[in-house]
Amino acid sequence: MVTSDLSRGGVSILNRGELVPGQQLLLLLNDKNQMAEVRWCCRVWDGLFAAGCKFLSDPEAVDVNEQLL
Repeated sequence: MVTSDLSRGGVSILNRGELVPGQQLLLLLNDKNQMAEVRWCCRVWDGLFAAGCKFLSDPEAVDVNEQLL
């Protein structure tokens, strides 16, 4: 996933798979877990989708090395 248009309220992402409005995601942003809900998704071109997501919680610090194990 690639992020763009990051704000306090949400983020736009580019993804290879289509996401469904209402779908919840756990994102790792700046070493913090962030719950988000997909609000919209549209195809940019074959195999690439753009989605707008609203944050559902405050970010929580996470140990990235622990997550990778």
